[in-house]
Amino acid sequence: MGLSRRTLIRAASLALPLLVVLVGFKVLEVSSAVPIRAVARREHNAWLYALLLTGGAAVLLLRRWGSSGRKIRIPIALLFTVLAIGAVAALQFYSTQPLLAVGMIFELLRDNTVLAALFFLSCCVSLERLHGAVRTFVLVTLYTLALVLMLIAGFDLGYYWSTGSAGGWPVLIYGVTHLRDVFWIVLSEIDRVNALLLGIPVAAVALAGLIPRFAPVRQWVAADTTPYARTWIWAVAVAALGLVIAPRLPIPPWYARHSRSIFVDGVRDVRLMLASDATATLPPDDGVPLFDSRTVRFVPTSRRRPLNVVLIVLESTGARATTVYNPTLPTTPFLAQLARRARVVDTFYAIIPHTSKALVAILCGIPPKIGFEIVEGRVGGIAGRCLPALLEEHGYASAVFTTEPLTFESNGEIFANTGFTVIRGEDDFRDGGFASWGYVGLDDRAMLQPSLEWIDRVRQEARPFFLTYLTVGGHHPYRVPESYPLRRYASARNPTQERYFNALRYRDDFLRDLFQGFEERGLLDSTFVIVLGDHGEAFGEHGRYLHSDVPWDEVLRIPGLVLGPGNAGTADRIDGLRQQIDVLPTVASALGFEITGGALPGYDLLGPIPDDRRLYFSSWFVDWLAYREGPLKRIYHYDRLPMEAYDLVLDPLESHNINDADASATAEIELRRWAATVNRGHHR
Repeated sequence: MGLSRRTLIRAASLALPLLVVLVGFKVLEVSSAVPIRAVARREHNAWLYALLLTGGAAVLLLRRWGSSGRKIRIPIALLFTVLAIGAVAALQFYSTQPLLAVGMIFELLRDNTVLAALFFLSCCVSLERLHGAVRTFVLVTLYTLALVLMLIAGFDLGYYWSTGSAGGWPVLIYGVTHLRDVFWIVLSEIDRVNALLLGIPVAAVALAGLIPRFAPVRQWVAADTTPYARTWIWAVAVAALGLVIAPRLPIPPWYARHSRSIFVDGVRDVRLMLASDATATLPPDDGVPLFDSRTVRFVPTSRRRPLNVVLIVLESTGARATTVYNPTLPTTPFLAQLARRARVVDTFYAIIPHTSKALVAILCGIPPKIGFEIVEGRVGGIAGRCLPALLEEHGYASAVFTTEPLTFESNGEIFANTGFTVIRGEDDFRDGGFASWGYVGLDDRAMLQPSLEWIDRVRQEARPFFLTYLTVGGHHPYRVPESYPLRRYASARNPTQERYFNALRYRDDFLRDLFQGFEERGLLDSTFVIVLGDHGEAFGEHGRYLHSDVPWDEVLRIPGLVLGPGNAGTADRIDGLRQQIDVLPTVASALGFEITGGALPGYDLLGPIPDDRRLYFSSWFVDWLAYREGPLKRIYHYDRLPMEAYDLVLDPLESHNINDADASATAEIELRRWAATVNRGHHR
């Protein structure tokens, strides 16, 4: 079947730039091991060669078609063009790694060819029989769609560069539903390279609009004698079927870590998001919920002590990044000094490495709902009672201080749902003249004096208090005041991690001043203090960055210090596998309360735990699940990557995968059952 030249040129002008941009992004993505700022070097210019090759091939083909008058078979032409691009680019980047070069070509066929062919054929169907205003409207819609598809690919590539993780539809959905938060995060990452990256789609769409206006193209279209063809509905159906089948195509194991596509994998991502709550494919469990805390109460016992309670949550702080757990790394000298008169939790873990989820585990003593939706900020979004509300029933004043914006990821609503009476955030401290750390908030020092003044007011009322701090220092983009003297850290993997280490040290100075304020008021003789991380931060140790999608211990393992009148100066260690859900029962025990009216899964940090305790973990975007039992840790990546297993005693850096294929199926079922049971508990 033929197509009119008018339709052909318009469809090609839309699809070809889209294909070129997607292929260029794919080349950059798979070659991400090459420093991004080195792409201008001659040896790293394969993506430019690919663009030139595509443009040259298109010009030659159009010229030949125009002179011969032959009917055009664009899908075949696109296929061979993509093959040529993939071959040149892959061999340029990976001339010494032929398997990876073949894998890149495979990925191009699996991803961009299918999408571009579907888009091209959709354009043909839409434009073949349209005229006038309707045709103009459809053209504008298609141009907009092409731009959106390119921008999605650009943002996805930017996310991959920043985190080392596949973006996918969960990330995209989160971005669309939290535009205000994401805007400021993206703005903090914009530099010349990223600005160029986002400018390419706009330029490509502009070029697409100019192609039909060139004189040779207009002459070629005017000479067309091809009658209007029937629409290619069958071809669109085949292309759409390819998009559905593509996520199920086998991926060579040696290429698995490089295989990712926001478009093709979107089908799989939707399935995984639905499966995260599904239990139909799992063997039946005993039906016992992991937790039931909606009617929990604290009942005083004969050990009742009206101590004050202070929780200090250290943003983006992993155990390894502190001097307490890594004595050769001088990032937190004050924290190390404090550890000499506190009890240090040897093996302390987050559950989901994201702040909103960590707050639920810490303050409410239950596993947070698994998934990227911030349900904790909705009315009734926390399936249980939390420390502020439980203690307020016994006369405690409660307050939370943070220099983060209360609007960021519903922080204010989360704190309100946990029961805090006083909630102070960035807007309450703007007039103090403190430095801004960008989208993440202000210098932690902005809340130092206001929080101490709040303590003074509560003490005048002769009331015990429950006070929580959520710091900002340590969070991306890892800033310190310009006047702060920066240190060089030889162990830093890159300049970004060195900046992070300096941010931790600057925040450590804030902690020193905070505890000085406590000591000046004589608070430590009557106050129970827990200092812990919400999660750690990754800097490429396993090829990933930041925290929300990192299953290894540089992110999951956190610091923990317990300081109270009963153990001051003991410097004992707390052994065993511990987790953030242990904070609530620890506070209850320290104050002499018995927990009644429900069931909580945590244990008192200062008490014994079962020898066979198993800790479970999940990513924020539901990309993986994991557990640790004894020294063994298993990581299940759904169907994205092979399962991993590590002996953390022999291999604390998780470098040698010892996974037993026979145990993988059982571990997968256990992990998925845990995730489903957690979410079922939140839906009760």
